[in-house]
Amino acid sequence: MKTAVLVLALIIFSSAIWGQDSSYRQLQVLTRELVIKDSLQLDKLSNGYKLDTANMKRFFAPLISSGNNPFKNRFYTCLGRICDHENFDIFIVMEERRRADSSGMNSTYMVTLKKTGEYISSQKVAVSGTKKRSGYNIRSTLYRDNRVFIDSRIVTGEKVFEEAENYQISKTGRFLLAEKDN
Repeated sequence: MKTAVLVLALIIFSSAIWGQDSSYRQLQVLTRELVIKDSLQLDKLSNGYKLDTANMKRFFAPLISSGNNPFKNRFYTCLGRICDHENFDIFIVMEERRRADSSGMNSTYMVTLKKTGEYISSQKVAVSGTKKRSGYNIRSTLYRDNRVFIDSRIVTGEKVFEEAENYQISKTGRFLLAEKDN
């Protein structure tokens, strides 16, 4: 009994010292760490840690859709994390939307969190699937210098819309629209 109380006291004490709660540390442990050698294709990531409702609400609340039942037919997976920044961590979170007719959409987000687990910012970086007779194919690449290149292609009927965007992640973890490379 004394050992259990001592262990509990150590956990609480270490949480106060490190400024992180145990649930954020647990999220970090359960999510695989991604290493960027030169660049990382964000739309190619798969197989991650399935997020429960509590973790979604606690760390990724801005990604949750509004409505009466925001978790109906939606599943969230944490595909990986990048923790080599001094002020923040980057988590890659995928939202799967499934319908009864077997159609669906997958949206992938880059989310920056402070080292304490507090939300900073997010950016949708990949989308695939069909919605209302429109096909979506949005792909992204994260580069080592914190640049994010997003290539979008949306097909509606006979029309094709294409766009390219560049973002820079600031030192504080915000996504800033950057100038396009020529």
